[in-house]
Amino acid sequence: MPLVGGIGSAEILLLVLLAILLFGSRRLPSLGRSAGKGLREFKDHVTDYKEPIQEVKELVAVDEVKDLAALTSPRKALSKMLTDEPGDAETPASAAPRDEA
Repeated sequence: MPLVGGIGSAEILLLVLLAILLFGSRRLPSLGRSAGKGLREFKDHVTDYKEPIQEVKELVAVDEVKDLAALTSPRKALSKMLTDEPGDAETPASAAPRDEA
């Protein structure tokens, strides 16, 4: 009966016996401790990188919700987005050239 990921009890027993033969029964506890410390440090570093990324995701989601809440008329917003060109700058009426006749 497989225990973890297709590895059965016979395979685990074989791995334990192989570890005892390779490292000896006196070195196994220290190897286990150092492996545990290494895994703990790795997990801490991964968590340190995940937290800022999660904060940025939450901020982006809040900004998107604010943008949607500010949208009072979807039809007007869509038509404005379609008619505005990214390179075009709107000129105010005071800056427009005047015809003086």
